[in-house]
Amino acid sequence: MAEAPKVVRIVTGMHRSGTTWMGEAASVAMPGCVVHEPFNLGSGLKGVPCWYPGPDSAEETSALVAQMMAGRRGFRRRRPSDGLWRGTARQILGSQYDRVLSRALRGSNPLVLLKDPFLIRLCADLADQQDAKAAILIRHPAALVHSLRRMVWPVPELDGKSWPRRHEDPDLQFAYALGCFWSAIYEEVAQQLARAPGNLLLMRHEDLCLSPLEEGSALLEHLDIPVTGPAREFLLKSTSGGTGEMSGQQLHNMSRDAQALAFSWRTSLPPEQIAAVTEGAGATLARHYADLDAEPA
Repeated sequence: MAEAPKVVRIVTGMHRSGTTWMGEAASVAMPGCVVHEPFNLGSGLKGVPCWYPGPDSAEETSALVAQMMAGRRGFRRRRPSDGLWRGTARQILGSQYDRVLSRALRGSNPLVLLKDPFLIRLCADLADQQDAKAAILIRHPAALVHSLRRMVWPVPELDGKSWPRRHEDPDLQFAYALGCFWSAIYEEVAQQLARAPGNLLLMRHEDLCLSPLEEGSALLEHLDIPVTGPAREFLLKSTSGGTGEMSGQQLHNMSRDAQALAFSWRTSLPPEQIAAVTEGAGATLARHYADLDAEPA
């Protein structure tokens, strides 16, 4: 009897919104199922057209996913950041992500989970064309200002469109532009949820931080991933560490004080930057965070 084809599952959300954390939870629950960032323009699949591909790239993106799932599309063997030695080694040995993908496709798991922030704009298209299910994370944009600044990452453009110039101060303009980008992304998400409500789940990062076991379990169950004992333990331990906001350019930390992290931007971000990102995010922010934006009693 022919083996049943793998199904596509996705964890996505604007970068720095907890996708790696939930991808790790999925990996603990179902080892070997997670493929990391195949649509990262710098290190992902050959042929990825741009950062955050949108509706104009839906057919191209779906074709890339189908080729990847069939084992006919691999990861880049050279990245823009590679020096001579690393680039040569990758050309000869291949990408570690290729090896992870190969194991996921050959393994006994019934699904392959794409942990990828850059698929956020196309979840409904992948649901339509490949019956994919996606969990989409959303995080308050004020929290993302500190995170992106710490990593020295710019505010992305969207379909080649840059953001209006509102402030002369570079920190305020960064916050405002980030709010605009965030709003545009999550307005598209709202449209996707209306198109494929059974396949897509939107979950706030803050709710995950405050109730990691309950909300994390619901996210895994939506993706048809079993909530195992090790997964429950990971959800609890990874959110009860001593660190809230990170400093420097450390990319990830899987032992955080999640409750402190959820709203640390209220004290770590200057009020004028909070005002600027709030202005940029506009009505989209009010729809998603009206209950959490009031100051705690």
